[in-house]
Amino acid sequence: MVLHLKRFSEVRYRTKLSTKVDFPVENLDLSEFSSHSASVPQYDLVGVSNHSGNTFSGHYIAYCKSNDRWHRYSDTSVSSLSKSDIVSRRRTCCSTNEKGNSCDVTR
Repeated sequence: MVLHLKRFSEVRYRTKLSTKVDFPVENLDLSEFSSHSASVPQYDLVGVSNHSGNTFSGHYIAYCKSNDRWHRYSDTSVSSLSKSDIVSRRRTCCSTNEKGNSCDVTR
């Protein structure tokens, strides 16, 4: 599942929003938003797209989970991250994987 976070203001033309959106890295439960009475799966975060800059220019950096470790991918470098580094005000898009299904970005 991909969650896209709205990062542009409707009030002020071309204004980027920097509101922190915090949710669990593991065991995201969306059952309160489901209309189904059946069991709703939980999700684990596996990737994040971050944008730095403004509405006219900037740079995207990806945070991805591989082999139970988090990494920061930029244009020419890859570095390790801790879970606490994943939550960012620059987050624009999040990829989640249904709990119990494997997802390895190195494949």
